[in-house]
Amino acid sequence: MKKGAEPETNRPRLMMRHPLARRFVAGVRGVDIARWRDERLRKVTPATVKRDLVLLGHVFEVARKEWGIYAHNPVRDIKLPPSGRPRDRRLQPGEEIRLFTACGEARNRWLLPMVQLAIETAMRQGELRTLPRALHGDVFPGVTTEAVKRSYMRAIRRASITGHKDLRMLRRYTHLKAEDLARKLG
Repeated sequence: MKKGAEPETNRPRLMMRHPLARRFVAGVRGVDIARWRDERLRKVTPATVKRDLVLLGHVFEVARKEWGIYAHNPVRDIKLPPSGRPRDRRLQPGEEIRLFTACGEARNRWLLPMVQLAIETAMRQGELRTLPRALHGDVFPGVTTEAVKRSYMRAIRRASITGHKDLRMLRRYTHLKAEDLARKLG
């Protein structure tokens, strides 16, 4: 399974609920896609909208090239949202302990080891789900990506840590500060 496949399969399902999905392909114009983009930007980050637009553009290209639907790709007619600035947040003293404590209190018994593994290996959530299976089954049996995400969000609220939307964001901001590393090296 492709890394991050679960969110990628949910993305088209969400798009199919929009009234734009009920229109004929040939009738969709750039202005329609721009309206959809702006509506979506009020709900999600620019990076998410960019991924949505890339997928949507691909759908139009497949329809044109492989299905013989002679229609222009309206996604090409609009501007993609600007990239957001990467954040530079690191765990503050005591936050890791609070996070681990809160993860240990979760109903999902696999949350703590998964978060610890993510921090120690800098693996993303999708990479954790693709770990090789043990001889008797999954590394983290019966755990879905969505279950881990929800458990994790509850754990960070219990730990009073803000700023992390998911395991990927936590991994991104847990690297050492240069001054801390210099102090440890003496």
